[in-house]
Amino acid sequence: MNQSSGKRGAIVVATAVCACVGALVTLIMHKWESVAALAWIALVCTVYLGYSASNERKRSRQQSNPRNKNKIAALAEVYRATTEALACAIAAKDCYEQHHVCRVREICMLIADKMKLDPDMQDALDIASLVHDVGKLGVPEYILLKPGPLDPDEFAKIANHAAVGAKILERIDYPWDIAGIVRHHHERYDGTGYPDHLSGDQIPLESRIIAVAEVYDALVSDRCYRPGWPHQRAIEHIEKLSGTHFDPRVVGALLEAEAEIASTIRSDKASRQESDDASAGDSCAVGDLIAQANRELVSLFEIAETLSSTLEIDEVLTLLAHKTRRLVEAAACAVLLLDESAPNTLVVRAAVGMHQEVFKGARARFGKGVTGKALSRVKPFIGSYDPNDLGLALDFKSCMVIPIVNLGRILGTINLYECHAHAFSSDDIRTLMPV
Repeated sequence: MNQSSGKRGAIVVATAVCACVGALVTLIMHKWESVAALAWIALVCTVYLGYSASNERKRSRQQSNPRNKNKIAALAEVYRATTEALACAIAAKDCYEQHHVCRVREICMLIADKMKLDPDMQDALDIASLVHDVGKLGVPEYILLKPGPLDPDEFAKIANHAAVGAKILERIDYPWDIAGIVRHHHERYDGTGYPDHLSGDQIPLESRIIAVAEVYDALVSDRCYRPGWPHQRAIEHIEKLSGTHFDPRVVGALLEAEAEIASTIRSDKASRQESDDASAGDSCAVGDLIAQANRELVSLFEIAETLSSTLEIDEVLTLLAHKTRRLVEAAACAVLLLDESAPNTLVVRAAVGMHQEVFKGARARFGKGVTGKALSRVKPFIGSYDPNDLGLALDFKSCMVIPIVNLGRILGTINLYECHAHAFSSDDIRTLMPV
């Protein structure tokens, strides 16, 4: 490498570091402390270095050995694959949309092909579709995963993600206006969208394409509060909104690509099912880990919300048992409290799941059995189910006991049960300790 190219390389690296630091400062200021935020920092580095290095190679290509062209092409492919993988990691922040980003990208490119966009615009659309939802890093997980309608304040936070995404992306010196495309992908053709109420051709064409692709994918995807729509129903819904929400030309291209898009969705569902089956026993699947972390956060939020919204202790304990059982996916959950009328005795005050009626009123002795010993030692227990513990001969194989202690005061235990052996782990204990 000659001195001039060495200087250019140093400038590339320095600029990339500045862009990354700028993005990191933005994340810290907004307190976006999540796995996805870390993934985004890596994405900033990858994208910026990838394109800067690509431009550097183009300038020096005439001086390079022709055989290096294959290496350049391979590096470009690695860069794109890395961008896609990290974008999907960001999307895993919302466990219902882990594959949303990749599907939207595919639909966008099918529409672009029908519209015969030039290669440069297709490249811009390709990258923008991958990072269009990066602003969701600024949306609390409990809102993204809420299994019901959003209130006005929650919707305002969701609606802000387009502007937040643009703020992050504008720090990166893309060859295209990716920040602008992302900022305007929720604008509507008639000017009733957000954040800037642009209309018609004021909205970047790439944004108009992403808008159609994203709505189609959202409609046909299963959500926690409704099943996905059939393909034809989604297409008809989008057709009705042509000219108001959506650019008629983009909708026309969607209709032209209808068969390919339907095939893409079917293939995606089939491949995800095969992937889920193949990795059912793989505890190291990154997407699953991120999604599980978000489910834990939402469950803990719901528990806190429950405890702050009611004064009836039995209602609190029953709801606590329901949410705790869901959090660790146990067959049954029982909450025991010390009985004030019977010293050194714990009594089941709430139970949900299998044999819940049998559990109610069952008792344990402080310092005796797995429940009493776990509480007296203030130490969680994981092991085999002991029918002598509560005096209940039930068909469980595994048991986990979490002591409930507040400000040094021993209150009771949360007991979880499962029908197969070795059902619980230290990860489950760490999940429940904040409760």
